[in-house]
Amino acid sequence: MGSQPTLEVELGRVLKVVKRIVRGLHYHENQTRLSPDYEVNVFTTEYFDYDLNDEQREFFLKEFVIPTLPLPYKTIGNGVFKYKMGRSTNKDCCVWVFLFFDRVPFLSVTLPKSVLRQKKTPNINTYPPGFYE
Repeated sequence: MGSQPTLEVELGRVLKVVKRIVRGLHYHENQTRLSPDYEVNVFTTEYFDYDLNDEQREFFLKEFVIPTLPLPYKTIGNGVFKYKMGRSTNKDCCVWVFLFFDRVPFLSVTLPKSVLRQKKTPNINTYPPGFYE
């Protein structure tokens, strides 16, 4: 294949930027700031591949990824950035799918801090009612 240019990325900094994007888009889409009782969590594809066990991976796919598949992308900058959002009846409870440059995906979930801090796979019954309505 030959040599190809590479770029080292400091993932922690990128994740912080994506979290800020989520907060900004949350305000743009909902006309209100994200509640201080809610937290933004960002996931990369590597997280799903290496950091989750099979049960956790199935849970995230079923509850967050699959429901967003039929949603349309909103595009910014001629395809430089695309996003879609699944929203609960509670405007602070959202799933965000981002695609940068048509090839770098991120998934973000805004949920109550108490749910995100659980050590085990969360039970869907702990989410606010009406997720994805």
